[in-house]
Amino acid sequence: PITDLLRKTSGPFIVAQLFQSLWCASFRPKYKGVSRFVSAGMLGATAYSLSRAHATLSANSHLYSNLQYVVFFLPITLHFGWVTSAALVNLNGSVSLQENQSSTIIKRVGHTSVILATAIGAFIATKRDAPVYAGVITWALSAVADGMKKRLAAAAEEDQASRPLISNKQNT
Repeated sequence: PITDLLRKTSGPFIVAQLFQSLWCASFRPKYKGVSRFVSAGMLGATAYSLSRAHATLSANSHLYSNLQYVVFFLPITLHFGWVTSAALVNLNGSVSLQENQSSTIIKRVGHTSVILATAIGAFIATKRDAPVYAGVITWALSAVADGMKKRLAAAAEEDQASRPLISNKQNT
C-alpha cells in the first residue's frame, strides 16, 4: 500500500518542486513593479501542489505506520506549511516594495495575511487532522512577528538617534 501511495503523491510533489525551482528563478532583485509578484505566485503554486500531495497522504493515513509517516510524509507536511507561510511573506514583500506604496495598504495586506495564514492553518489542521502543518504555520507567524518587533525597535532607536538632544527653537 505504501508504494501505491508514494506513486499517487509523486506527481503533485514533482510539480511542487518545479514551481519551487521557478520561484528560485523569479525571486531576484532585478525584477521591479508587478514582476515582483511572480515569485509570490510561484510559491503559491508550490504550496498548492504540496497541498494536493498532503491531501492524498491525509486521506490514506490508515495505510502507513508512524515510522513511515516520519520517513516519507513528515517532510512533505513541513515543506507544505513552510511554503504556505513563505508565499504570504513573499506577497507582503512584493506589496511593500511597490513604488509609492502607502503604509495603510502595507498594513492591511500584512494583517490580512496573518488572518489568512491562521484560517488556512486551522482549516487544514482540522479537516485533514494535521497538527504538524498548523504548528509550522504558527512557528512561521511567530518568527515573522519576532522579526517585525526587532525591526520596529531598531527603527525607533534610529529615529531617536537622529533627533537633536536640545531644540534649536528660540523662545519668543
